[in-house]
Amino acid sequence: MNIENLQRLLLPCKRDCNFSLHVDSLSNPKHYYFYLGVILIDTVPNDRSHVLYKLLCARLRLAGFQLKGLSSIFAYCEETISKWAKVLNKADAKEIAKVFGLTCNGKISPEVESYIKKIHLFQRK
Repeated sequence: MNIENLQRLLLPCKRDCNFSLHVDSLSNPKHYYFYLGVILIDTVPNDRSHVLYKLLCARLRLAGFQLKGLSSIFAYCEETISKWAKVLNKADAKEIAKVFGLTCNGKISPEVESYIKKIHLFQRK
C-alpha cells in the first residue's frame, strides 16, 4: 500500500469525529482503509459480499457518518446499514452472527449437541 496514493472517500458529519475512510484508487478501489486519526484501524476488501465490508458499513455508521453517504458509497440501502449498526451496537454475538450471515447450519442435530454437552460434563467430574 502506497500511503501517498490514498484518497479520502468520506468526510465525517460531526466536527469531533476523528475517523476517516480512504481508498487506494477512486476509479477501481481494491481496499478500503479505516483510520482513527493517523492510525490505521482496519483494511477491508472491496467486496460487497464480504462480512468485513458489511461490518465496516456498520462501524462507520456507529462512528457518526451519515446514512445517505454510506448508502451511496457502499451500495446498500440506508435501512440495512442502520439495522447492521444497531445490531453491532447491541454486542449480542448470536444476533450479530445471524444478521451478518455468519451462522452455519452444520450437521450436528440438537440431540447430538446435547449428548456432546453431557459427555463433556461427565468428563469434568
